[in-house]
Amino acid sequence: MLAAGLAGQPRSLDSASRAALRPPTITSNVRPRLSNRLLVRLAVSAAAALSVGSPAGAARSEPTKLLVRFNTHASDRANAVLLRNAGAEDLGEIPHIGVHILSVPAGEKLKALGIFKQDAQVDFAEDDAAATTADVTPNDPVDAGDWPNAIPQVARAWDNTTGSPLVVAVLDTGVNPVSDLGGAVLPGRDFAYNDSIPDDVNGHGTAVAGIIAARGNNGIGVAGLCWSCQILPVKVMNDSGMGSSSTIASGIVWAADQGAAIINMSLAGYSDSASEEAAVNYARSKGVVVVAAAGNNSNQVKTYPASIPGVISVAATDMNDQLYSFSTFGSWVTLAAPGCKRSVTRLDGAYDWFCGTSEASPFVAGTVALALSFHPGLSPDGVRDVLVQPAGAHTC
Repeated sequence: MLAAGLAGQPRSLDSASRAALRPPTITSNVRPRLSNRLLVRLAVSAAAALSVGSPAGAARSEPTKLLVRFNTHASDRANAVLLRNAGAEDLGEIPHIGVHILSVPAGEKLKALGIFKQDAQVDFAEDDAAATTADVTPNDPVDAGDWPNAIPQVARAWDNTTGSPLVVAVLDTGVNPVSDLGGAVLPGRDFAYNDSIPDDVNGHGTAVAGIIAARGNNGIGVAGLCWSCQILPVKVMNDSGMGSSSTIASGIVWAADQGAAIINMSLAGYSDSASEEAAVNYARSKGVVVVAAAGNNSNQVKTYPASIPGVISVAATDMNDQLYSFSTFGSWVTLAAPGCKRSVTRLDGAYDWFCGTSEASPFVAGTVALALSFHPGLSPDGVRDVLVQPAGAHTC
């Protein structure tokens, strides 16, 4: 079961609010294994060396859905009998990973879940849970000139490559093709509302996409990390910022089948999901690098999908390379990246604040895109190894 919510939300601040901002309070001396300063150095190293939960966000269970995978020895007839006994209706199967999305009568979910879990012909059965968005209010006044240690390093990476037309899938609230993403946004898919129009009413997904691939050197707005990357919008969160294991797992599989080189998921929840893990494993088997936000919970509790094996999990640090007080952290977190930025793309094409591990995750996804643009043969594990090596440790 997974309770998944967005790991950061764009919001506007008036002048009085900005004046009231104070430096962050660090709640722990437990640091992620990689700071944002080191991360942006690795963008250079990878390119050069390789060339040779809040009140509004509390978990809410989807009342009538389960996710079930039958084992390969079970017959269709036996499965049909089991479905009938549980009072369940099969709504469809997530391709390649064999997970069925089932509907059960309201009030009968726990009983049906017990029936499936006790049957030998079932590999696993789990709730299809959901959560609302997890906003973060910025606590220091950064602007387009923030991250004094990061920006020069990124510029050095751009001296080597500004990217290539590889595909980065943004699994989020959708993406709108605003002016600074001109020519970057591909046709996508909407799993939240089951159609082919992944429009973004919320704004979260468009902000994430802008960090990755806002067009650089075009005289408009800001520059993303990868100026030539293509964004594949995969809407797995609804317009209120709520998603479920079934939409996220479906989105991962679909993005992998569309040829995505990287999947970014700026969303997080406390509950593990076998369905999502199966989807991540499928994507990685196709060579996809999966990046996810660690979450904004101010503790060391594992979140998902970030802590699924093979996922690059990202915490958030401030302009002084200190862990933000809102960021989830711990030994299971892969690395950290800048976690608050003012100049991100809004739905109306203007620019606004964006804070949270939702901001940090696409920073890493964009860095990975630069590395893969320079060395496209890297495997997902190879990318991870590059990122976690100390700066300057790469050999020609």
